[in-house]
Amino acid sequence: MDASLVRQMVGSFRERTGFVGAEEHCFAPWYLHQIYQLPEVKALAQSSDGSFDFGIDAFHLEEEGSSRRLVLVQAKLTESLQLIAKGFKDLERVLPEVARSVEGIGTEEPIQNKVLVNLRAALNRLTADERRAILIDFQVLHLAAEDEAILANKFSAAVERLKETFEKELPNHTCAIRQVGPRALGPHQIVVVPPEESSMRLRGAYQFSAGATCQMITGVGHLADLVDLYGVRRDGLFSRNVRYFLTSKKNTEKGPAGKMRATLKEMSVDGKSDPERFATFHNGVTVFAKRATVDGEKVRLRDPYVLNGCQTIKNAFLFRHDRNVRDRIKPELWDRVAVPVRIIETSDEDLVRTVTVNNNRQNSMSPAALRSNDAVQIRLEQRFKDRRILYQRQEGAFDAIWATNPDLLEDEYENTQGNWVDIHELARALAAAMGKVSWALHPNDLFESDKAYEACFDEKKTLNSIVFLTFLQNLHDIVGLVLKKDLNLAPKAGGPKPPRFLYQTICLLTRYLAREDMADFVADWGTRLYGRQGVFREEIRKILNSSKSRIRAEIAANFMTLESGDSESIAVAFEKCQRELKLRENVDPFAAFKDLDETTPASEQENAA
Repeated sequence: MDASLVRQMVGSFRERTGFVGAEEHCFAPWYLHQIYQLPEVKALAQSSDGSFDFGIDAFHLEEEGSSRRLVLVQAKLTESLQLIAKGFKDLERVLPEVARSVEGIGTEEPIQNKVLVNLRAALNRLTADERRAILIDFQVLHLAAEDEAILANKFSAAVERLKETFEKELPNHTCAIRQVGPRALGPHQIVVVPPEESSMRLRGAYQFSAGATCQMITGVGHLADLVDLYGVRRDGLFSRNVRYFLTSKKNTEKGPAGKMRATLKEMSVDGKSDPERFATFHNGVTVFAKRATVDGEKVRLRDPYVLNGCQTIKNAFLFRHDRNVRDRIKPELWDRVAVPVRIIETSDEDLVRTVTVNNNRQNSMSPAALRSNDAVQIRLEQRFKDRRILYQRQEGAFDAIWATNPDLLEDEYENTQGNWVDIHELARALAAAMGKVSWALHPNDLFESDKAYEACFDEKKTLNSIVFLTFLQNLHDIVGLVLKKDLNLAPKAGGPKPPRFLYQTICLLTRYLAREDMADFVADWGTRLYGRQGVFREEIRKILNSSKSRIRAEIAANFMTLESGDSESIAVAFEKCQRELKLRENVDPFAAFKDLDETTPASEQENAA
């Protein structure tokens, strides 16, 4: 199998499973599924999403007769020999923690590290004799096409250090150390594995048909079961949801999350109110499964995902493991905390997306969030990631990374520079560049309307160049400030202020740049995010203010003379600006800048960074 085919298969696996991490972090679970035939959900549970992996990207415990083989994986979706060699160093770094897990000794690592948590859980199911007989198989996956003998020589020093550290940390065990290249990843084959079943308690289960392709089960579940499921799956459990857990203090301390923790403390620590009463306070959790079967007081689930209830479950998980209260939580009370549960059984992916959107419409979130799991958004996220830029398609993504793994922003998103491309803002900038200013001015309608949304996020017309999209985000961040402070624009008394014309100005500016064939300028300022940095701001000021573009002059003549800000007057003024500047619809920025990714390759950009 060649490297390009491996990348294609990993990308398909990521899109199919809704994997929450970047594509390179999906290499390891794809490998477990492809080579060891693990069910997709189990492969994801035994792999890192890029946060707190501590040197292990994935593990697999394999039975070989009377013995056990523990496979520890470092996955490098790259041909870079330097990065592949680092994989052996990463495994060396995690060996002390592996030794503790094999020997059944507790860990001091954070609870967020799901790989180590699930590894310890798997090893704890073995007897002491079985753990002593474990053979440990270190595997570094990569895409380098060189001959294995050449690669073995290249990695010999890193392999030797790993061997020496292993002998020190696990002197009574045997290990194998190997690198696994694309040739060893097997032929192109479709792997079909029966999914594993999870179970949860569900009192008063009532099952009924919810249409031709859907069955629904309702009842009262246990919050503890959902928290335990999250403990195994982590944020992958929410990959079909529309946003991350909101980590802001507004939510966790003063908002709904803070109030919920106070209620849980009252019920499970202080014992001041009945834990079952929690179900009367809560709107309910919605779970999707490919198959759901009622079994007495339990329901068995295949490949469950939480469609609505992310905030509740993660907040409860954090409460359960909070060092300030965890030792005071009374297990018998915690186990009684009840929550309404709806289970949707279907194989109709479109229905799953519709259910997710409609469930979350009841919450306070933007219509943009309800589009965040569309396939086009997942692909766009990866394309930005290839340029080492964070695309925030899910609300709270940047804050989630900052809270759990801030080093990731430097290691894998250095061109983000503390900012991000936002799905909401990008859509408005796309609409403006298309000349659809009314869409940009009404973003909720943009995401609610299939026609407007699909036109803005058209992979054949508007999304060809990530460089241009990055440039549009940079414009969105800065043009309003330039209008307000840098162009000496004075509105007529009572008239609309300059920043009101942000999207009209983006439209005029992008069309001007396209007409004047300023692709080099766009490429120079579209390789990374600048936020409100002064240098880019000054460049935009100069273009808007120049006698050649005349954009500032027409804004002053047509917008600053308005006596009111009604939409009809503004539309007439904008039409006049376009006509005077000869920047009407015959100029298409997307056609002019569609090839910028080819002239500014991601690999060159990465090396420069």
